[in-house]
Amino acid sequence: MNILIYVRSLDNGGAERVASLWAKGFNKQGHNVSIVLDTLFTPIKYNVPQQITVIRQFQPSAKILARLIDFVKLNKTTSRFFERIWNNLPRFFRSKRLANVIQARNPDTIVIVMPEFYQRVKRALNKIKRHTPIIVTDHNPFERPDYAPLSPQGEKEKFIDSRDYDFLTVLTEADKLVLEKKMDANFMKKVSVLPNPLTYEPLKSIPPKEKIILAAGRLDDSLYKGFDLLLMAWAKIHKSYPDWKLKIAGGGNKQPLLKACQKLGITDRVDFLGFIDIQKQFEKAEIFVLSSRYEGFGMVLTEAMSQGCASIACDYKGRQREIIENDAQGLICPPDDDNAIAGAICKVITDEQYRHDLQKNAIERAKYYELPNIMQRWNEIFEKLGLVKK
Repeated sequence: MNILIYVRSLDNGGAERVASLWAKGFNKQGHNVSIVLDTLFTPIKYNVPQQITVIRQFQPSAKILARLIDFVKLNKTTSRFFERIWNNLPRFFRSKRLANVIQARNPDTIVIVMPEFYQRVKRALNKIKRHTPIIVTDHNPFERPDYAPLSPQGEKEKFIDSRDYDFLTVLTEADKLVLEKKMDANFMKKVSVLPNPLTYEPLKSIPPKEKIILAAGRLDDSLYKGFDLLLMAWAKIHKSYPDWKLKIAGGGNKQPLLKACQKLGITDRVDFLGFIDIQKQFEKAEIFVLSSRYEGFGMVLTEAMSQGCASIACDYKGRQREIIENDAQGLICPPDDDNAIAGAICKVITDEQYRHDLQKNAIERAKYYELPNIMQRWNEIFEKLGLVKK
């Protein structure tokens, strides 16, 4: 089967990483896979097998122009400037370029990573008068707290545009329940739960660990990631555990969090690691904390569990509870509760046997999200669409 994946880029971002993993899974199953990037100049950081074709929608054949584009890619400032120009080109031009790509690749189905690109792909298909089944994969929750509601565009994509999709995947059973309350039974026939696959292979045994409490996420998203809550929790208990240290990995502006550390008196008890190889940090850390006020899934949580971290997660309306099913696999806290986070950290630090049991059980639970298991879900989706036989 010819599968075309449409994704913003293969640079940074959880959904983009997931797209690269799916592509590998499809390729391993023997499908012919193409990845079409929405961006022209963003560098590729998530590698895929050579058998997978990665396409930018404008790839000139003229050598001089091709070399100019390669030069633009090397300079971040220049590439961002030209990327803006590309994003603001007239709709008909971009539709024509994408239509040409689709015509050339002749896909049996198109997998769109994030709903925002659905209309773009649909216009391109209409231009060449072609109906190819479109599977839209949504990587965000279908509900959010009152203080951070979905945007009007987000509401439209999730509850209006989605009626036209050939198929829709959501990350959790909790999101499927939200849809069931708003949409009819016929709509729900084309909805499946598709959790994110694991990035890393689960460890076979617990490696030597250090007395590190680890958190990870973009620092610019610190409010919804709940890093302020984590810092307040650590400030309440850090004096009781002088040989432990809190480390936060992730790129972005750390100045607001540094100021919070100063105010809380924990500057020397917190390290900001920046954008690093997070897998090595998972391997070293005894404890991982997902302190988010709301989260669609928690890919970083399953990653940490796969590398033997005793994990604590704030649960947003049952989504993280789908990952950590019980207290033998990890600890769950209510969102927006620094006292609960502090109590959970204390429990895991002080009870060494419980901590080691959590680490072993976390690895076992993480295996549920290994890529072959997720690819089986994809096979079921293809069967529902009549693309493959049972």
